[in-house]
Amino acid sequence: MSDQKQDRDDQDEMDEDMLREESDAAEAAGAPEEDVEEMTFDVVIEQKAPDGDEDTDTAEDPLLGQMDGTVLVPGGYPVLSLRHVEFTRKVKGQTELILDDVNLDFQMRRLYSVVTRSPAKQAALMALMTGLRAPTEGNVLFRGTDLRQLEASDYRGHQIGVIFGTDALRDDLTAVENLVYTMDASGRTFLGPKDNLARHMLDRVGFPDNLQSKPAKDLDGLNYRLASVARALCCECDVLIADEPTEGLEPGDWDTILATLKKVSRRNDCSVVIVTSDSTDTAEEWTYDDRFIVD
Repeated sequence: MSDQKQDRDDQDEMDEDMLREESDAAEAAGAPEEDVEEMTFDVVIEQKAPDGDEDTDTAEDPLLGQMDGTVLVPGGYPVLSLRHVEFTRKVKGQTELILDDVNLDFQMRRLYSVVTRSPAKQAALMALMTGLRAPTEGNVLFRGTDLRQLEASDYRGHQIGVIFGTDALRDDLTAVENLVYTMDASGRTFLGPKDNLARHMLDRVGFPDNLQSKPAKDLDGLNYRLASVARALCCECDVLIADEPTEGLEPGDWDTILATLKKVSRRNDCSVVIVTSDSTDTAEEWTYDDRFIVD
């Protein structure tokens, strides 16, 4: 096994462990979920994404200044969709319904909030959208193709970026090293030295230059989250999925993270999806381009 493939396997295993830990924590109040058959994936040819608008700086982008709830962004076919999704689990031999007939569409260059009413629903949505679990009924589609027809490592390594609620970075690595580690694990070919690209991405999300060589364990809450955003973006994802990105931050830092994610959706031509709970989503309505509630 090559070093690159080993790095990719290690990264996939680390990401899967993070999501499983969050799912287990959400189910702690009930009995453990029975084993679910692991998904299998077939390789298909990825459909070409529709062309988006050219990247612009903040001062030239009127989308970033909208505060009245009306945001003029390109339409088009959703990059990620949930179609009549149902998800169940087994508890003490009984089937428990977690998600029932959920329908969601996420388009490029938009910031979304998906508000859930329970930790179990939140964990289920994260697992479904990242391809770690398959729905009991319905479909999760990436550019119109069911995730069960996609190569799992390609989808998670190239098409989506994930910001985990906890342990989003390796604490023993610096911010730059975290991004390089992720790029190595992705198996992608990058046009330039990875450490230079990592520093550029950190600059774009507002991460301070003087902290780039500091271990992640020594970063404060805001800068840890900014580095997490850069890590999720470093493989040029089409969809960025964030699990409670503002949890534990001071109110002033919430605004910084949400503004950064909104800029990211425009500048990086991607869809940004924040999965949160009803109690933690206190942002103003105009912060998002759209907000969904999953009861």
